[in-house]
Amino acid sequence: MPGGAVKNRSAKSPKVVILVNDRCASSCRIFLLWAMQSKKVTLMGSQTAGIADYGSINTLSVPCHNWLFAYPTARSNRGRWAWD
Repeated sequence: MPGGAVKNRSAKSPKVVILVNDRCASSCRIFLLWAMQSKKVTLMGSQTAGIADYGSINTLSVPCHNWLFAYPTARSNRGRWAWD
């Protein structure tokens, strides 16, 4: 294409189905929020874990019992979803 222009093919793009289950949480749910903004996206499967408030989990070693302390470093500003 002249000038490096890219032809818009969004009108011809196929529909997309995203399969989800109860192991979808955190970053997965935030991805689904973005994906559902398109009318071409359909979610199928079972209910997700329902966790989208916090993400980007970091961990610290705890000296007792070989435990890990996990804490979020990012928070979503989105509310609950209709199927929660």
